[in-house]
Amino acid sequence: MVGEGTADLVSDPGRFGGGGPEIARMRERFRKDAEPARVRENFALFDTTIQQVGRNEITWREVLDRGFMSNPRFYALGFQMAKAIERHCGPECIGRLLQQRPVEFFLQYISLYREHPEIVGRFAPETERYLMSLR
Repeated sequence: MVGEGTADLVSDPGRFGGGGPEIARMRERFRKDAEPARVRENFALFDTTIQQVGRNEITWREVLDRGFMSNPRFYALGFQMAKAIERHCGPECIGRLLQQRPVEFFLQYISLYREHPEIVGRFAPETERYLMSLR
C-alpha cells in the first residue's frame, strides 16, 4: 500500500498536462477517489479488513480482492496518505519513510492527521493501536 500509494502520487494525472481517453479516465478515477465520502469509505474498509485479518476471519486472498486487485481502494488510500505526507512533511519526508519499515509511513500519517484536522482520512482507534503495536 505504501509503495503503490507513493507511485500513484508520482503519477497523479492532475500533475501533468495533456489529454486523451486514458488520461481522462485516470483523472476521473483520481477525482472520485479524492471525494471526502470515498476517502472515509476507503479508510473504513481498511479498518474492517485489518481487524478481520487479525481475527483470522478472512484470507490474504480476500484482502487482495477486497482492496487491491479487483477493487483498488487500498491504492487510493495509500495515495491519500502519501499526498498528505508530501503536503505537510515534504517530498523528502516520503523518501526517508520509504527507507524505513512500512509501518512508519502509517504512523507518520496518523501523526499528521492528529495535527491537521482538515485531513479527512482517519483510521479507527483499534487500527491505530494495532499499527502502533508494530513499531
